[in-house]
Amino acid sequence: MSGASGESSTGPADDPERVVAARDVERGVSDLYRKARSRARGLHRDIHPALTPLGFAVLRLILDEEPMRGAAIASTLGLDKAIVSRQTAILRDIGLVEALPDPEDGRATLFVSSDAAKKAFEAFRAQAQDEYRDILQSWTTEDIVTFGRLLGQFNRAIANWF
Repeated sequence: MSGASGESSTGPADDPERVVAARDVERGVSDLYRKARSRARGLHRDIHPALTPLGFAVLRLILDEEPMRGAAIASTLGLDKAIVSRQTAILRDIGLVEALPDPEDGRATLFVSSDAAKKAFEAFRAQAQDEYRDILQSWTTEDIVTFGRLLGQFNRAIANWF
């Protein structure tokens, strides 16, 4: 982030080369987002036919961060608690999530993924990783490592920004 002088730790924010480069990043991220959304349409149904895109996002977060309280899911995904409550109820009903009492607070519920969700998501991730290997086939290993490092750095910067 920039300070009061408008300069960041790596150079002036109004440097024309930085402005053009930032514009290229914005376009690239927008294009990637569009393509990823297009590709993802329907893939969530590979996990379960009743799974919606929003339910997939909730499930994926639970799989990555479990156990989770509903409030933490809502906060992380920027959703209303009522929406999270409906989504976790659907996920429980279709056998992808289990609700457990929170041992630290008897009034709270912790959500964890079911064994069926873990198995289905493992297959989903394996397919996605195969696809990325195919997409990156013409890249050098060094370029893939650099891209992964920079993508992680970019995601951490976004997380810190919001």
